[in-house]
Formats: sequence, C-alpha cells, structure tokens
Amino acid sequence: MLLKKIKWEDKKSYSNRQNKKEILIRYLNISDYNTEGIIDLNNPKIFTFYNNNSVIEKPETQEVNSITENNVESEKNLSNSSVKYKQKTKENNRLEDLLENKKNKIKNKKKNRDEIDFDEEENNLIDSDSLMIKNIGLSLMRPPKPETKNLLTRQLNKHNNQLKKGNLQTNKKENILEKSNSSRQLVKLTGPIKILDFSEMLNISEREIIKLLFMKGIIATINQIIDLETAKTIADNLGIEIDIKSCDDIKEQNIQYEKIEIKDSDALEIRPPVVTIMGHVDHGKTTLLDTIRKTKIVENEAGGITQVIGAYEVQVNIRQKQEKIVFLDTPGHEAFRGMRLRGANLTDIAILIIAADDGIQPQTVEAIEHIKRVQSPYIVAINKIDRFEANVEKIKEQLTQYDILADSLGGDVQIIGISAIQGTNIDKLLETILILADLANLRANPLAKATGTVIETHLDKTKGPTATLLVQNGTLNLGDLVVSGISSGKVRALENSNGEKVNFAYPTSIVKMWGLSEMARSGDIFEVVNKEKEARILIEKNKGQKQLEHNLSNSRIIFNNSLNNNEKLEIKQINLIVKTDTPGSLEAILNCLSQIPQRKIQIKVVSTGSGEIKETDIDLANTTNSRIIGFNINLSSNAKILANRNKTSIKIFNIIYDVIAAVEEEMKNLLDVEYIEEELGKAKVKTTFPLTKGIVAGCYIETGKLEKSCLIKVLRQNEIIFEGKLDSLKRVKEDINEIDKGNECGVVINDFSSWNKEDEIIAYKLTAKSPSLL
Repeated sequence: MLLKKIKWEDKKSYSNRQNKKEILIRYLNISDYNTEGIIDLNNPKIFTFYNNNSVIEKPETQEVNSITENNVESEKNLSNSSVKYKQKTKENNRLEDLLENKKNKIKNKKKNRDEIDFDEEENNLIDSDSLMIKNIGLSLMRPPKPETKNLLTRQLNKHNNQLKKGNLQTNKKENILEKSNSSRQLVKLTGPIKILDFSEMLNISEREIIKLLFMKGIIATINQIIDLETAKTIADNLGIEIDIKSCDDIKEQNIQYEKIEIKDSDALEIRPPVVTIMGHVDHGKTTLLDTIRKTKIVENEAGGITQVIGAYEVQVNIRQKQEKIVFLDTPGHEAFRGMRLRGANLTDIAILIIAADDGIQPQTVEAIEHIKRVQSPYIVAINKIDRFEANVEKIKEQLTQYDILADSLGGDVQIIGISAIQGTNIDKLLETILILADLANLRANPLAKATGTVIETHLDKTKGPTATLLVQNGTLNLGDLVVSGISSGKVRALENSNGEKVNFAYPTSIVKMWGLSEMARSGDIFEVVNKEKEARILIEKNKGQKQLEHNLSNSRIIFNNSLNNNEKLEIKQINLIVKTDTPGSLEAILNCLSQIPQRKIQIKVVSTGSGEIKETDIDLANTTNSRIIGFNINLSSNAKILANRNKTSIKIFNIIYDVIAAVEEEMKNLLDVEYIEEELGKAKVKTTFPLTKGIVAGCYIETGKLEKSCLIKVLRQNEIIFEGKLDSLKRVKEDINEIDKGNECGVVINDFSSWNKEDEIIAYKLTAKSPSLL
C-alpha cells in the first residue's frame, strides 16, 4: 500500500523535530510539513525514528512506479508475489535482528550519545552531488564516506601545493641570503666595535655573534665592545673578510667627498683664502697667529698648547688695500691627528711651520703627508730663526728627503725664514699667501644656498648645541634651515669670529651658529635646504652613508686564538666615563687612551659625551663602578653634592697630557705588586750537627752575605729542595744578624733539617718593582 503521509513517532522535543525536518527536506525533496507533524511526501519512503539512542528501522522500500506495475499484473503473478512477499518479510525480520545487535554495540561504545549524529553524514554527502545521488537509495544508518581515492587526491594535491609554496619560500630565502652574502663579502673596521654595531655591519643577528663568542668561552651582551682580533675571528667563522683600517685612513680616503663643489655660474665672485697652519707641537703656530692678529692667544692656552682648531678672520693691509684671510690653527700634539686632518681638508693654502732649532719632527712629517694628499699649495715657514741654534740651511736639506725643494734651489716651494715673536718676515709670508690665492683663482657664489663645513661643536648649557662653521659657498642667513649629518635646525643666531652678532655670513666666513637639534660632528658638511621634507630626506641619506668609526679603547672581552674554548683570561679593568667640552677633544682623548698598554689592565669606556658633568653621570658612575674624567668642563652644583655624598671619583683636567697621566696612574694602582729577587750571597754546607732546637748546618760564605730572616733556597745537585726563611744565624754559640763573605756560621731553619754536605744556600730578598703596564 502506498503511504502518502507519515507521522513522527518521536515527539521528544521541538528541536528534534526541527532537525529531522531539515534532513528529510534536504535529502528526500520534501516540500513541507504541517504543525501537527504530518508531512506530505512527494516521493514517499518510510522512516522510523526511535526515542533516545534509537536506530532507524529500515523496512523494505518500494518505489511508486514498481508498486503501480505490480498492481496491474495479471492474476497469474499474484501467487508469485505472495511468495516473494513472505521471503521479503523473513529478510526484513533478519535485518531487524541485525540492526538490534548493532544498536546494542552502539550503546556500549557511545553511552553518552542521545541521538544520531547526522552532521557527519551531511558533511560527507555535501562533498559531491554525484555521491549524494548514489546514496539516496541507501540507508541513513551509515552512508558510505566519500571515495578514498578522491580524499587522498585532495590531500596529495594540498601537500604538493604546500611543498611548492615551501620551495618558493626556500628559494626566496636562498636568494636573499645569496644577495646578502654577496653584499657583505668585505667589511672595513677601524677599531673596537659594539656587538650591536658589528651585527648591523655584517647584516646578521647579534644573537649569532653572541653564540659564537659563547662557544669560545666568552659571555657577552649586545652592547659589549669587542676588539679587532675578536671581530676578525667572528668574521672568519662566518666566511666574511675583514679589512682593518685606522679611522684616519677612512677619513683620508673620503677627502674628495668632504670637498664642497661649486658650480660654474655668472654669479661667481673672488673669495678670501682659507689658510691652515700646521706643524709639530711647540714650533710656534699659535705664536705666529698671535703676531698676525696682534693678540695673545698663547698666554691663555692651558699648558701653552693648542687643543682645539682655532678659526679666525684676519684683515691685512699688505698690498695697499684691506684683504681678508681666514686662518685655521691646528693642534700639534699627536693626539689631535683627526683635527689636523680636518684642517688639511678645508685649506686652500697650507703653512708648514718648522722650528729652526728643533728641525723636522714626527708631526711635521705627518703634516707633510696631509698637505701632499690634498694637493693644496703650501709655504714652508722656518720659525725661530732668531735663536742661536737656528740652522735654516740644514732644514732645507732635510726637506729634500720628503721631495720638498726650495725655489732658491730650483724647486717650486716657497721657504721663508721667520721669527713669530719678533715679527721678522711676517709681511713677506702674508704677501706670499695672497699671491698664491690669486694664482688659485678662488671663487664662490654668494647668491647660492649656503654650504660649508663644521669646524667644531660645543654644548652650551643655556643656548644648547652650538657649531662653529666655515661657510665655503653661498650666504648663510638667519632663519635658514640647516642640515649637517643627522642634525638639523633653523639658524637662530649667528656670531662672527670677533664675537659680534651678525644676520648673514658670506663665503669664506667663520661663524658660530645656534639652532641645531643636536650636536653636529666636527668635519661634517652642512647645507641649507628649503623645506623640512628635504631636511628629513637628507638626514636619512646621511644615516645610510655614515661610516661606523670606533676609537674606543680595547674591550674588556679578551680573545686569544691560543686559548682553549673553555678558557677565559682573567684581567682587571678600569671603567671610565669621559666628558669633554667638544667632540674633537673627546676624539683626541679616546685616541690617547687606546694607545695606553692594556695587557694587564684594560680600559672600558662606559659612556662618553660633551657638556658639563650632571647627576645622571654620577648615578651611572655609581652603578658601573666607574671613574669620571672631565676635560675643559665644569661640574654642576647638584652633581657636586651627589658626588660628595656617594664619594664618586671625579677628576677634571684642562691639559690632555694630564688626562693620560692620571688614567695611567689609576691603572697602575690596580696592579698587583710585583717583586724581583735580589741576591744577597751564597754559602756552602760543610758539616751538620744537632742542637736541641734542630739540626744546624755549618756553612762557609762564598759570596756576598747572609742575613737573619732573609729568604733562602737550598740546592742539592743544582735542584731546589727547599725555599723558605732563614730563622737563625749563629757564630759559635752567639746569635748574629748577618755574616759576610769568607766567614763560617751555623744556619738553622725551623721547617727544614735534611741537610747534606755540599748543599748550596742562596740568600736573597724580594724588592717591589715599579708598577708597569707593559
């Protein structure tokens, strides 16, 4: 009989009915059912839902078409149909038993399950329309899952896609690494460097560097400074080549970069020359400038030596008219090599000063090298010709060793004998300078935007960062936006070399400027830009081009290729905080510190800076157990109170010699006392005899003397068998304090009694050595 309607047997809850409704509508194409739970069937099939853990009973399903055909069959087939019906009934009974067994198994396995989970069947059927069509005539008890072949195919495709993606990423990484490796084949180092900076130079993680150091038995942090030998070993392990150069070599290679380019223009005008005075310390450079300017700078200089670059504008009247010359006075001390190099870069004409009574000295040779490297015109001024020991001709002969030939001898170099103190031949020197300037045809464009070089910088506690500038082209005006290195700012004030306020500065002018956001670096180029955006772009460019230069002293990390991996050399160190008036002074002091021997005591520069010593410096010194070194600066009142309270070590100097001497003395105080053995005499054991206190060695003094309580060594067949103190010295029965050569005596040692004849006694004392850092 064909069923047109079916009624729910399970009326447990509305949600159950709702779920079953959705299943039947989805898979059996049921249109809808009424509120009484009666469903109109389009394609009728019979489903039975059981309460609570029920299993769907599957009676024999009959399609509408097949039933209709059976109804119109002949009477003859009715009996056959009856037989078939009985067989099917038996089959249905057997199927019900099987389903009942399955139901029991399901109860045992899933005791917490309240109803059949149709979600899994739904997901499986959704995968493929064709599979749903095939499964529509099967039981909902457990529909077959999607074909394994299709599932495996999807998984395999997904895996292959992941592999392809991974290979692409790997190839991309390899390409990046190859590109990175190719871009860091050669790295230039100028001195000890922080691990953080070194990792940036190598383009690798700082963790990798720290790991390599750890494998060598060295524990370090990213802010740790490593010496050149350690850096080279790290680079070797990474397959990177290190080129070690001095900071001065790097700067000298970039001399052309430091030059200001002036483009041809109709607006070009003749400009005054920039003259740099160079030479060895105490050969009279500043005295010559005093004579030209009619000033007394030398009397005000600490220690009588120049320790900064002096820049001055001088008006001279040599050729019946007022003409301006800009003079740069460079320090002669060996510590200020960087300043001399910057002075050589800026010069149009150089004056090489040589003392007639002292001749050519190391810094004289260095100045000659700088002059030749920049290929600027120069004059040799032989100073102090008024001295009795002066020998001008000898100096001219010495100069020929450096390919400097005087014009009087057929060369092209003007050599002029002068006396800076008495003013001898000063006018002749100035006239020669002006003639060379005319021949050089020095020109600049005053209508252009200003460009030039930072000569020196200083941190003023009231006005902020200040910079002494040499304007080499264009005109610098109040309000101009200036960029130098990574600092920028608008010109708030200008002051000329005479200390007068000005509103603008023409080419070849020396001015002091206020308005930069931070302290510029000495020797950096400055230029004027129109907009803030241009300034930011230029600063970013300068950041990228900035050369990492490290003049710090050796690191507290000690590395030696001869050490085992787990060995670490124990070495004492001295921590320093260095504050100076200018970055140039700081550069010179650090350069000097790096020259101090550090095999026994190492210098660690914890912090550096310019400006007065503040409370933060005191706090840092107390935290890091550091000594504060100040140069040409003051101590703020609050910092002084805090330093006295915490007993912080602070020393302030105004002469660079004193700075180095003080640091060396502090380092020597950390050294352990070293002794040398000073031999007193030798004795030979001739006999032994016992006493109540022990065995006495009867000895003959062969050389020198023996003293009571002196130190001795007892040798037997040239081997030391005892070392200790001589406790008692006797002559017959008398106790004595010392005995000289050629006499006999008895020797008693409380800790030694195994005397033999012919034993040798060497008496000595320990003398403390003078502390040495070598």
